[in-house]
Formats: sequence, structure tokens, C-alpha cells
Amino acid sequence: ERGWPTLIVATRTLHCYLLYNVLKKVMGENSHLLKVLMGDSTSAERDDTFAWVTNTPGAVLISPLVKVGVSINALKAGIIADHVVDHEVFNQIVGRFIRKKKDTNVAHVVMFNDLQHRKMKQNSEELIRWASEADGYELHRHRSVESCLQLTKNYT
Repeated sequence: ERGWPTLIVATRTLHCYLLYNVLKKVMGENSHLLKVLMGDSTSAERDDTFAWVTNTPGAVLISPLVKVGVSINALKAGIIADHVVDHEVFNQIVGRFIRKKKDTNVAHVVMFNDLQHRKMKQNSEELIRWASEADGYELHRHRSVESCLQLTKNYT
């Protein structure tokens, strides 16, 4: 609704394509705003896709590319669609969203906390506790979705 360039991080290939097909159906006539970028893309393809997501209002990119120097300064929103428990991997992913921006250095990132698998729930809660104590993170639990968190981080 806000027209923000958005990145959905999904690290498994199958997960990326499942998300793409589900979102394509949900987005309907706006499905042209949705792309997938995988690790086998060339540098030119990555650059073109990054330019597309930056310059297309409401563009949504699904990708596992979080560790290969991805820098899309315009990103303002994102979804971490995989289970993440390691704070270094978490920072790496959130770092894709926190880059110097022209207007405000804030990004809104949503992640999901697995409440059904006991060990995943415990690990997620430990990561959330760590993020809540780390500088720069502001956590908001959604009232309507118990397992969803919104992370807001200021780049300084």
C-alpha cells in the first residue's frame, strides 16, 4: 500500500518459488511487481533487478541473496520468511535493509516466530530477546498475529 521497495528473504530455492507462486496469485493484476532473484544470476542480472526494485514503486523481490554484498539502499520494508536463530545471520539479513537512505534511515522488517516447534520457538525467543537488548532495534509485537514481529532499526 505504501509503495515501498520490499525484499522477502527466503534462503531455500523451493521456498522462494513457493512464495513467488502464492504471492503472484494474491497480487493478481499487480503481479508484475514481483520478481525472484537467485544465486545463479549474473552480475548484470542482479544489477538490473536491484535497479528495478529500487525504481519501481511497490516492487517486491524474493531472494536468498543476503551474504553476497547485496546493497539496495532504497529498501524500506522486508520479510524474513525463514527461521533465523543466529544473531550474526540475523544482523546480516537486517543489514540488507539498513543502508544510508536519502530521506530516513529506517527500515521495517517483519519476521515470524515459530510457535509450534518447541526448539525453534525457544531459539526464536532467544534471538528476539537479544535483538530487544541490542542498540538500534525497536521491536513491536503485532496484536493480531502473535507469531509476528515488526523490527524497526535506525541506521547510524
